[in-house]
Amino acid sequence: MQTLRELDTAAASNRDRLALLVRLEHVARTVPAIGHTLVNQLLEQRAADEFGGTTLRELLANTLRISPTKAAERVHAAKELGRTTTLGGDHLEPRSPRPRPPNTTGTSTPRTWTRSASSCTNCPPPSTQAPAARPRPSSPSRP
Repeated sequence: MQTLRELDTAAASNRDRLALLVRLEHVARTVPAIGHTLVNQLLEQRAADEFGGTTLRELLANTLRISPTKAAERVHAAKELGRTTTLGGDHLEPRSPRPRPPNTTGTSTPRTWTRSASSCTNCPPPSTQAPAARPRPSSPSRP
């Protein structure tokens, strides 16, 4: 991470910057998946009992210094999206499907809107037309 922070992109082309953003997006989407697996392992191993907490939510909230609500959201997300292990040691895939990879072309087309909307189970049918531009709110004129 330190190397990325020190990376000088001033002389990079826009194509290189976009490629770097795609790689960063991949990392950003991978990190939570690792966290989900760790939270599930903590659940499976009853870590809250080991550290004197009453629940994993409480343990995460206190250890990570996040709100109990955020901790509960992480536990719920881990149950849905993270890998789990059976008592026999076999790995189970997540309950919910993996998210789609980022759009690497940097463009959004009706085809990508349809593809993205097709993964949503509670969404209305996809439209193949571009969304209408929203009018800008009128601001009071300044003298």
